[in-house]
Amino acid sequence: MLGIDLEEWSVRTASENAARNQLRHLARFVRGDGWNAPAVRRAAPYDLVFANILARPLCAMARRLAPRLAPGGTVILSGLLDNQERMVLAAHRAQHLLLGARIHEGRWTTLVLRKPRRAKAGD
Repeated sequence: MLGIDLEEWSVRTASENAARNQLRHLARFVRGDGWNAPAVRRAAPYDLVFANILARPLCAMARRLAPRLAPGGTVILSGLLDNQERMVLAAHRAQHLLLGARIHEGRWTTLVLRKPRRAKAGD
């Protein structure tokens, strides 16, 4: 597993939590700018991507996410207010990702999307 964050303190906290839970050997955390980080680019394609960030950055990163998601891969987008769901979903559907599920809890929404195993004819 590869985890990434812009904030050094967040990377340090995630690493410490992995060690406390005896998962250090399974997880690596780095500081970086999302899909621009060299470690992230090198490790692609991904079977699973989990992003818990703000709606506008999620929309902006959709174009870089889709080609780095393995065919049949899943992306889980959380941290969205209900009124942001349509905007985030539209950005990812434009990249040919398919909605698998919506999870609502209070005012919050989580979207689960999948990349088709095969491209559609004409794509």
